[in-house]
Amino acid sequence: MNATKTVVVQGFGCADGEILREGNAETLPECLQCPKGTVHINNTCELCPAGSYQDEVAQITCKPCPEQTSTQFSGSQTFNACLPVCGNGMYSETGLIPCHLCPRHTFAGPPTFGGYKRCEPCPQGSYTAKLGSTGPSQCKLPCPAGHFSLTGLEPCSPCPINWYQPALGQQ
Repeated sequence: MNATKTVVVQGFGCADGEILREGNAETLPECLQCPKGTVHINNTCELCPAGSYQDEVAQITCKPCPEQTSTQFSGSQTFNACLPVCGNGMYSETGLIPCHLCPRHTFAGPPTFGGYKRCEPCPQGSYTAKLGSTGPSQCKLPCPAGHFSLTGLEPCSPCPINWYQPALGQQ
């Protein structure tokens, strides 16, 4: 890990955000600043976790990304690494933009930490009428025989007098 060094004065410890590298017979002990993307924890430089970043050296806390954003990797060094997460009814391989609408008969609710990475299938026997459904409440049963709707799914109306629909899920 690259770190900026400062010489340790005998009897003093390192400043916050620095780790102590012990000296030996040939070298003096020295303090090493934790680089960007890391923070000082228990005398080591730890990577900032996904969803945070650190754009300064020698720090003890990571900066959180704003709500509805996250980073793709740990160790992010800039605010610009915080990207929008996929929202309701959307997914991506990383959970971050670019996002795609969930296919029919699947859904994705509000984003979790890091965004949704996949769409969940509707419960067996239920379906969605559109792309990008946002929750299981949008998974509907098909209209029974003798009933219809604009989508072929609940809510359904009975067929008008002198009309009949013998199949399931009809419009």
